[in-house]
Amino acid sequence: MAPRLFTGLVGAALFIVGLVLFIVPVSVTVAGETGTCASSAPFGGVPTDLLLNNQASEDFTDSCADEKGTRQAWSWGLVGVGAVVVLGCLAVRRPAIATQIPQRGNSDPSTTQ
Repeated sequence: MAPRLFTGLVGAALFIVGLVLFIVPVSVTVAGETGTCASSAPFGGVPTDLLLNNQASEDFTDSCADEKGTRQAWSWGLVGVGAVVVLGCLAVRRPAIATQIPQRGNSDPSTTQ
């Protein structure tokens, strides 16, 4: 496998993992009870579970916001690095000398078939 292709595949995998982290819901534990927040997508933001106690609900909402912020930081980082790597692999051209095939019996790569 060519190094450029391998690097592109790794970049694509990082990009996809970052997108998946945006979609997967965040779960938090407050006062011994586990609840699920909405996904960490930047356009979402309302917790899907709220505990009945007002103080617990406020703690839950604060914990959700903290966890979603951490998840978004990781997600944006992975998406950004993956996108830069993939675009870099697409934009970087191979050197012309590497694409030429030497003629049979000739070791000079400047001549082609």
